[in-house]
Amino acid sequence: MTAAVDPVSRFIAEFEWNRPAAYGQLALRLLLPTLRLPFFRSLGSAVIRAALPAVTLTMGLFLVGNMFLSAAVERQYLSLRLPVLRDCPDAKSATARCIELGWADQRLRGWLEQALVVNPAQRLSSEQLLDVFDHVGIVQNQERSRRQETLHRLLTGSRTEWLWGACGVSVTAPPPQAIYEALSGGTTSGFSKMLAKDSDRLGDLKRKFLERYIAAMSVEMAEPIREVRRWNGSVQWATVLVAWLITWLGLQRGWLARTLDRTWLPHLTGELAASPSEEVQPPASPQKHELAALSGRLRTMKESGRDAAEIRETLDRELRVLRESIEEEIYGTLHFLLGVLPALGFIGTIMGMGSALLAADGLFSSANPQHAVADITQQLGFAFDTTLVALLAGIVTGIWLAAVRLYERRFLQQAEIVLVQIFIEASGHTLPLATRLT
Repeated sequence: MTAAVDPVSRFIAEFEWNRPAAYGQLALRLLLPTLRLPFFRSLGSAVIRAALPAVTLTMGLFLVGNMFLSAAVERQYLSLRLPVLRDCPDAKSATARCIELGWADQRLRGWLEQALVVNPAQRLSSEQLLDVFDHVGIVQNQERSRRQETLHRLLTGSRTEWLWGACGVSVTAPPPQAIYEALSGGTTSGFSKMLAKDSDRLGDLKRKFLERYIAAMSVEMAEPIREVRRWNGSVQWATVLVAWLITWLGLQRGWLARTLDRTWLPHLTGELAASPSEEVQPPASPQKHELAALSGRLRTMKESGRDAAEIRETLDRELRVLRESIEEEIYGTLHFLLGVLPALGFIGTIMGMGSALLAADGLFSSANPQHAVADITQQLGFAFDTTLVALLAGIVTGIWLAAVRLYERRFLQQAEIVLVQIFIEASGHTLPLATRLT
């Protein structure tokens, strides 16, 4: 006789540890029995049926939302007037305010009064900035048009839309120094060379004034751009998709219970009230529900002459199994998806905080620490925004799911009373009320 081999020892001896494909086969063997569970079967089939409407609703929501958010950014840019200059009716008062704020040096007073000759209180900030650029030297119309397009693109966040915003919008807000370099054309451009010709470092002072003016405009544009960045991203998109999946699945379940409550249940009640000579028409389109199948089995038992006690036992057992099945397979699936929402928010938080920690090296190694600080704050904003979106989606879908679940529970209780009256009490056997509602 050969000695029995321990299954674990046999597995270790026969497993091909050096072959990567063996690990895939092992994972598949361990996963397949799990996928055969009723919970995962119902999860897969339900998600597949609801995938297309959920994706469509997600893309539609992002498309409409990004249209409104982008319009808000455009409105802010097209009506932007710096608050510190709104009450300055002339160039002298505007120049004095700029010097008071530290934007400009005293030596630029005469130059600024000439550059801000148009009424600062009524002039748009973008046009005023271009006036200052033009005052440095003779500027052709095409160069001013180029600067205007560049300023509009950079101050509005350089938005890149994926499929017209239906799949998200990517926002890049460069620092003021980068915007100035783009407007001036770089250190080798004619504009920079004209500034370099100024004596007593006036060119450098003009450059600093332009950068501070651009920084003030960026602060005013930060809020609408922040809203665009808050609601867009791969994690936010996935969160909204899962929320729509839960909403759609709950809507299907609630609509099914409502339809049965309006058609199938009145049909059973009509059977109870009808005399043998009356004919009760069945509902026009019977709906697929576990309770309808149970009613069919009870009807078969009653027509075959089964005892009322046996029918009652069958009804109690089937109702108990039915409730457990609905709670575990249907609402267990929905609660699993509901638990995915905060998990997605936590994943986004970890991604954002990890990127912020990686960007923190720029505080010491970068030539522009201010840009590194802006990058860190953007990554931290992404981290907390994903959590905010996930929590809001979880609250809304959780309330919706609780309402659908409560409605179906009440429908099941009402249907149970009707079934007891038809198949048990009509046969001469009375159930206590407490037993009916268990």
